[in-house]
Amino acid sequence: MQRKLLQKTERGQVIILVAMAIIGLIAIVGLAVDGGVLFIEYARLKRGIDAAAVAAALQFKQTTTSETQAQFEARLANAALEMLHLNQSDVLTPVIEICARDEDGVPLDATTDPVLCTTVPRKMVRVTASRVVQFGFLPVVGIRQTTVTATSIGEAASVDLVFVIDTSASMSYQTVPDPDLNHDGIPDDGTPTVDPGDDPALCNPSTCEPLTSVKNVAVNFVDQLYFPYDRVAVVASTSQVPDGTRDPVVVQELISNETDVKNALNGVRVIQPFECVIPGGNRPGPCRVIDGTGAYVANTCELCETTHNWESYPSSNIGGSLVLAGNRFVFDNNPAMIDMIREDSLWLVIVIAGGPANASNAQAGLPYGYCPPPTNGEIPEIPFCRDNEWPTKPAGTPVFTRHSLPDPAYDSDDYAYDMADWLAGASIDSDLSDVDGQEAVIFTIGLGDFVREYYAGDPADGEQLLQYMAEDAGDNISPGIVLNHGFYSYTPDTAGLGLIFQRIADNIATRISH
Repeated sequence: MQRKLLQKTERGQVIILVAMAIIGLIAIVGLAVDGGVLFIEYARLKRGIDAAAVAAALQFKQTTTSETQAQFEARLANAALEMLHLNQSDVLTPVIEICARDEDGVPLDATTDPVLCTTVPRKMVRVTASRVVQFGFLPVVGIRQTTVTATSIGEAASVDLVFVIDTSASMSYQTVPDPDLNHDGIPDDGTPTVDPGDDPALCNPSTCEPLTSVKNVAVNFVDQLYFPYDRVAVVASTSQVPDGTRDPVVVQELISNETDVKNALNGVRVIQPFECVIPGGNRPGPCRVIDGTGAYVANTCELCETTHNWESYPSSNIGGSLVLAGNRFVFDNNPAMIDMIREDSLWLVIVIAGGPANASNAQAGLPYGYCPPPTNGEIPEIPFCRDNEWPTKPAGTPVFTRHSLPDPAYDSDDYAYDMADWLAGASIDSDLSDVDGQEAVIFTIGLGDFVREYYAGDPADGEQLLQYMAEDAGDNISPGIVLNHGFYSYTPDTAGLGLIFQRIADNIATRISH
């Protein structure tokens, strides 16, 4: 009798062990299956959060004049929520965070998040959301569900833009229109004429044409950027003070304050050189000829008239202006400014020029830059400081050439081509012996007759250079690297500037969204 009881007890223990084993097996299977479900649902949530963060970041565009900070933040939140709903219909209440800033880029909240509130403003949005994951097997062991949370930071490309504006003497020659009896778009004798009303001493800073129209369009273009996250600098191709020189200058360093940027653009001036003393003067550089009535009648050069060497006279230093533009992105390589450099932003340069390059920066032993004979003389058929090239190549004229240093024929045109290569070329490649560039995207605008129909040398020198700058610069120093090029546009007068700038704005918007 005792033996039978023991046998029944043992059989009962086996049933319990088997039941426990089955439960354990279900738990193990449940852990594997439901664990996989958990990872799948987290990955699904993370994809939705990533998409929402990017969608919100892309809303960093210029607000309307009536949009408040709260409305702007609501626009970002709505974009994130729409994307979340497309990917996750059952997420819990998401949290969308940005670093709200004032017009100078200073965070509005004293308790700043160091990830979002970087020293230099960046277009970043952080999205955090959760969702409940229901289990199929684990409820056997009392685990019915859990909550997963994902966080993602989306960022839209910020823009660092440099305007390079031609401020040479020709940018006031349309203040009083030139005669054009033949209606061919250029003065009848093929050379620019000067009217007393074209005097930069009279028309600066607000009525010189075409410069004033250029500035107005540039100011309107700035409205399409988003401050304080985008930054703009302004470079003028000549000095900006009365009795100034032809040397390019930085009118405005990269800055994220919209008002300051517009003020800088509106203040750009045509070169206003000193008043000539002829005969008797001996100063280099361009000067203004004033007649006996006090009227402005021409530009010339005292030293050039005396020595017949005109290398200090021309004022279209496109190459030197590009150097200043490229150095704005790195703040002249000043170690104290390293925190201001944004290598992850979109580096852009917009160049507006009214003719070919005919001046360059001073060099060792060349105080007036590259202007080799005979381009430094006063031969009417030979342009100042660049080759006498003609597309039709008449008998006795040289074919198009581009020189490299130390070729003695290296001129201001060659210098502009080389500086364009440096500005657009790749910043990093495998060849340590070549010249690294700034990898900036260059947009160029040719304005006026002298871009295509210059009165000495190759009439299209200006257009050839501007087209190369926008569409080909840097390729030759960046073998095997596909560069982001801009595009070149031409307009015979300021009426076409608005459409060109809109095309540039659309192109920039496309680059940011990708």
